Amino acid sequence: MRSFPVSASSIPPAIPRDMCPSSLPVPTGLIVGGDALVHLIYFQHPEWNYAGDHVPDQAIATRRKLLDWLATYRSKLIGFHLPYPGVGIVGRKDGAYRFVPAV
Repeated sequence: MRSFPVSASSIPPAIPRDMCPSSLPVPTGLIVGGDALVHLIYFQHPEWNYAGDHVPDQAIATRRKLLDWLATYRSKLIGFHLPYPGVGIVGRKDGAYRFVPAV
């Protein structure tokens, strides 16, 4: 396996470097939601916690930032916990976020 050095300066400025404190954002148009978005309910209620949120306040802040960023920039989201096809965009409706599947 070959590794490639990554520095903070190599990440595009449009992707917030502090969005996911535990990992570096991927510099592409496809964002992996990971465990930040494990169910559709967290699009409507990003302030709710689940058992996988090891640092609850940080998890809520990350979810809110991630959803806002995805809705603003209309970047594609892939979520392994989301319903088929698991790829789509985030929209805003009635004061909440929603997942719009790519079909």
